[in-house]
Amino acid sequence: MTDAGMSALARMVFDELAKETPPSRLAWDTYAAALALRLFNLQKPPAHRMTDGGGLARWRLKRAMDYLMAHLSEDVALAEVAAIADLSPHHFCRAFKQSTGLPPHAWLTRQRLEHALQLMSAHPKMGLVEIALCVGYQSQTSFGQAFKRAMGVTPSRWRRDQGLGPPL
Repeated sequence: MTDAGMSALARMVFDELAKETPPSRLAWDTYAAALALRLFNLQKPPAHRMTDGGGLARWRLKRAMDYLMAHLSEDVALAEVAAIADLSPHHFCRAFKQSTGLPPHAWLTRQRLEHALQLMSAHPKMGLVEIALCVGYQSQTSFGQAFKRAMGVTPSRWRRDQGLGPPL
């Protein structure tokens, strides 16, 4: 018997391990929370399994998002953000995803890349290493990989395409 959710989770962890740089604490914590919930649910009869309830209350979501944005360049742990929302990490992770459509680490990655786009547009002479560090990446390489995965082009190519850098 296979579990589709467990298979999907295993694929996500495998994809993280295949990256050149190690995943953030938030990513690992999110995977651990999801794994714990899957294992918990597999032990229960179907009628007693936990289902997605409501998302986060607005004040909790705002508090968590504000905290993540204030710590954009840091390696934040899921437990830290959950504590800000006054919830357990497992409940916070599930409710955050229901509220935003993304797990906390994916939402934070999106915010980091959006902030990088703003920096690249507003400061065309700012180096990519500096931008990478400002938005929470350990290196230009890890930033470039995340950027290309999300945008389909490298940061340098994106800048040139926007008329913000030297032509090819």
